[in-house]
Amino acid sequence: MNCSIKRNNSQSTFIGIAQSQSRVHEFDSPEGAFCSHRNAHNAIVTNELWFGEGPPDFGDSFAAKKAVKRHRQIGQILQRAARRERKNGSHTVAAIYLRLQKRLKECLPGRRCGCSACPKCARAFQRAKVVAHLNVIANLSPSRRGKELVFVTIAPPTQARQPGDFLELNPLKANRWLRDVFDRARIKRVVIGSIDFGWEKRAGDKYLQLHWHLAIWTNNRKGLAKKLKNAFKSERWRNDSKYKQPIQVKRLKDLNVIPYMHKLIKLPKLLRSGRKILPELCVLLGRCDSMDFLFLRKVRVSAQPDGIVFKKIKI
Repeated sequence: MNCSIKRNNSQSTFIGIAQSQSRVHEFDSPEGAFCSHRNAHNAIVTNELWFGEGPPDFGDSFAAKKAVKRHRQIGQILQRAARRERKNGSHTVAAIYLRLQKRLKECLPGRRCGCSACPKCARAFQRAKVVAHLNVIANLSPSRRGKELVFVTIAPPTQARQPGDFLELNPLKANRWLRDVFDRARIKRVVIGSIDFGWEKRAGDKYLQLHWHLAIWTNNRKGLAKKLKNAFKSERWRNDSKYKQPIQVKRLKDLNVIPYMHKLIKLPKLLRSGRKILPELCVLLGRCDSMDFLFLRKVRVSAQPDGIVFKKIKI
C-alpha cells in the first residue's frame, strides 16, 4: 500500500483541512478545546519543569533527551516528505509539511510551540495530564470504597482511516460522539481518559485507529462491559476479523498504565516501522491541541500556576 498522501479528490480535502492548523493554534478556531482550555495549555507550555526530568518518571525510553532526539527526527522526516511531495508536483502539500517543520524547529525553552506533533511538547503535556490524573484518583478513591477502578479501551471501526484520509479523524467530534453514546446508554459516572492514535496491522490491512483509553470506577466489571458492548452494538462488528475486541474492560492492577492512557501515539514504534505515515499523522496531530484528546465526564480541567488539575464537577 502506498502510504503517501493520496493524489485524488482526497488531496484537496487534506489541503483544506491542514491549512486550518495555523488558525487553530492562534486561538481563532470557532470550536474546540483549545479556546476553552487556553489557560490550561499556557500553564504547561510556560513551565519548563514539565519539559525536564523528575516525577512523573516514564523510564529512560521517555526521558527528556529522548524527546529531543525524536524531535530532531520528526523534523528530518517532514523535510524529506516535503522534498518528495515537491518532486511529485504537490507543492501545496510540501508547503504544509515545511510549515509544520518550521514550527517545531522554533520550539525552544521559554518559547515552546505547544504543538501536539512536537515530541518535546507532547511529552510535557503527557506528564502534566498524568500528574492531574493520579491526583484526582487519589482524591476520589476514598468516596468510592467497594468499587474497583477499571481500564476501558474502546476502538470503534467507524474511527479507523486509511493513509490519505487521516485528517477525517477529529478528536473533538469523536469525544462528542462518545458522550452521546454514554448519554443514550445512561452511563453517568466519573470517566477520565484520553484518545490516542494507533497504527494497526491486522487481517492483511493497515490503518490508523482512534482509541479511547478510560479509567472508570465500577462495582460490577462484567456488567459495565456488557453495558458498553450493548451501547456500541458491537455484535455488528464481530464478523470483521479486524475488530475481534472493539471494547475491553480490565481491572486496573496498578496505576502504571496511566501514562500509557495519555500518550497520543506510539512514537518510538512508528520511528522504527511506520515512518511513511508519520508526515500525514504529524499534520493531524498539529491540527489538535493536546487538551482536545482528553475525555472527561463529570470532571473538568482547571489551570494552576504550575500545571493543571482535574476537578469533579459539583452538581
